[in-house]
Amino acid sequence: MSKLKMSKIEYNAIIQSIINQTHCLYSKDPDGVKFALTTVTTNKVFRIKQPKNIDGNRWRRFGESLLVHEVTHARSCLNTEFKRAFVISSLFSPIGFLAEKDFFVIYNCEIVPILEALAIYNQITNAATTREHRQVILDYCKVHDPVCIQLMDDFNSILKKFNNRFQGKRKIDIFNVIMDSILSSPNPLKDRIYDRFRLLRDIPEETIPKWKDILELQSFIAKCFRINNRGIISQNLFMPESYESLNYFWNYVKRLLREYPSNLIEERAKEHVFGVLSELDIAFAPIIYEVDNLETLKNKKIIRCIMSESMSKNGFFDTIPLNIGVLDKLISGTKSNDRNYRELLKNLRCELKNLDEIKREIFSKCPGMRICRGKSRCGLEEDLWKAMKKIFIDKG
Repeated sequence: MSKLKMSKIEYNAIIQSIINQTHCLYSKDPDGVKFALTTVTTNKVFRIKQPKNIDGNRWRRFGESLLVHEVTHARSCLNTEFKRAFVISSLFSPIGFLAEKDFFVIYNCEIVPILEALAIYNQITNAATTREHRQVILDYCKVHDPVCIQLMDDFNSILKKFNNRFQGKRKIDIFNVIMDSILSSPNPLKDRIYDRFRLLRDIPEETIPKWKDILELQSFIAKCFRINNRGIISQNLFMPESYESLNYFWNYVKRLLREYPSNLIEERAKEHVFGVLSELDIAFAPIIYEVDNLETLKNKKIIRCIMSESMSKNGFFDTIPLNIGVLDKLISGTKSNDRNYRELLKNLRCELKNLDEIKREIFSKCPGMRICRGKSRCGLEEDLWKAMKKIFIDKG
């Protein structure tokens, strides 16, 4: 399948193929050399091994900068309808389940430029990116991708005016809150991503109330979108519509896996298990690999696991209980005559509780990067799939 080049900017992501089985986003240098790619449906990041002509210390710094870019891609696609459309297409394309053609046009023409601008912005503002490297990126963008420059300028103005209204004592990084609210459209064909971007960009700063914590910021942004008939399905912002959307996606995947069983689809589901589960639980973060070749992914070896790092900081097992707590409040606050919605929330709570038990049982055995570094795959992936297969396929 032919490749679709979007630009030749350093670290500029391109779509490998609009219906690629893993939905790839590439990072490239100005000469078109591929350095890294993210496959958001499998939730993996691949980086090319250190080239012989680059000093080791320089490459490590360069690799950190690349990683910021790629992880931003993985993070920005979480809990989005466009990622879920790619997951369904990747899993079930043999039986004709593909997103409608207008989706692919809008995705490539409208969503990809914003995803790229956000990844570059996060990269060039990160300490891992050297001043020289940052300047190369910006200089090249100014000539070859001025739209990216404009989007980054607009995004910076959004962050600046919200930060100006912050009255808390401790500095809060609001990058992900703004990014999630923009990208989490319930229907990107109708509630377009750029329209959401423009809505936040055009809010006068003086109309933004002073805020002291992240919940106040989330509440204000959600109100802005609701006034304009726009929903927010990002699970990270704990909105009721996010749980409705998540419940629909989860049950839709399970139903298709049971109704259209085949060895090919089961193999794809096994390969995509981290990508699917990351929709229910953001703790399923990317695993980073080094490879000889980004086209073939030959000789892939694990060099970093963000999940393992999260476990060492005691954050990996906190995410599902947090969402269950939110669901408990939503269930108790649901009106008695809204029985269907209450049942939806209860069912989702049950699914998350089951996943939490599986997660704790399997990942309590994680040996850490000391053991996994250099291996070709996560040692827990097989056990995770066996446990999830009972829910996806075997369970009646």
